[in-house]
Amino acid sequence: MQSSSASRASADLLHALDQAAYTVATDAYGHILEANDRFVRTIGFDREALRGRPYRALLAKPLNLARLGHMREQLTLHHCWRGELCFLSRGGHRLWVECYVTKSQEQAGLYRTIAFDITERKAVEEALGANQRFSRTLMESAPVGILIADAEGHCSFVNRRWSEVSGCRLRAAMLPGWQEAVHPEDRPVVEKAWSAFVGGRGEFHTEFRYLRPDGQVAHVLASAVRLDAEPGPRSRFLRVEQDLTELRRTQRLIDEQRSKMISAAKLTALGEMAGGVAHEINNPLAIIHGNAEVLRLWAEQGVLDNERVRSVASVLSHTSTRIAKIVRALRTISRNAERDPCESVPLAALID
Repeated sequence: MQSSSASRASADLLHALDQAAYTVATDAYGHILEANDRFVRTIGFDREALRGRPYRALLAKPLNLARLGHMREQLTLHHCWRGELCFLSRGGHRLWVECYVTKSQEQAGLYRTIAFDITERKAVEEALGANQRFSRTLMESAPVGILIADAEGHCSFVNRRWSEVSGCRLRAAMLPGWQEAVHPEDRPVVEKAWSAFVGGRGEFHTEFRYLRPDGQVAHVLASAVRLDAEPGPRSRFLRVEQDLTELRRTQRLIDEQRSKMISAAKLTALGEMAGGVAHEINNPLAIIHGNAEVLRLWAEQGVLDNERVRSVASVLSHTSTRIAKIVRALRTISRNAERDPCESVPLAALID
């Protein structure tokens, strides 16, 4: 009774296996001796056509050359092999399977293969691989710098443009990290902003400078996003950096040209003011000259007294102060005051 039950259980197991998997028996030379119905239907040949056909004749050759060599080596050493193979059906369709090949212990020269269909899985893997290749190609050809880093700043990917701008290659960006390429004067601010961002305390949208190994300075505007849905110790971050070096250089040139134009305008204004300034200075000088002559005549006539001298001295002092104010105003107009500190001035004083 127990033997009969075991036989039925064994038969049921073999039937289930026959329905769920492909089974093939081959000789020592790889010729097919027998195959189950599922394999026959899928591969598209009738059973008689399959018998005696070389196993490798049904394989998509470019995809299996290395696998066949490894399979023969493992069967020789260990009498078993596990791996993936790609069959080509009679209709030209690819059939990917995961195979378990064993050497029979009961019958010499007999090899049994049990294979499971993984065609859909391989199609998904190929689609994912194509998407990854597309994404990598897109990032490599992007006109902006792109890097993928962890919370500590260790990079797993940098594109060509980022390396060109920062002067740092992937190996250096992996360890110690992209922070080493940041200009020493900007590093504390950038590290603080990055730490706050990876800790979930704000966005990372920062302008800073890189100091290249050749001593050149590059200005960038960087923005980052989290790649992982949930924060964690292994979170990754994607950062995009726009090169602002040429923009900042152009702005600096524009500022220099603007400063030169302002200075030239001031000099032109001074030239136009020369006539009026000469008049403003000549009048006080005439007063000084006249009062000096009066003092000289009084001295010659011997009629000097303290009251007269104080009166003339007061006029001379007031007039010289007036000339000094005019000169200071001219110097203020002509000098470059861009670096002077700003002061708060009441609007009424400017109007007056």
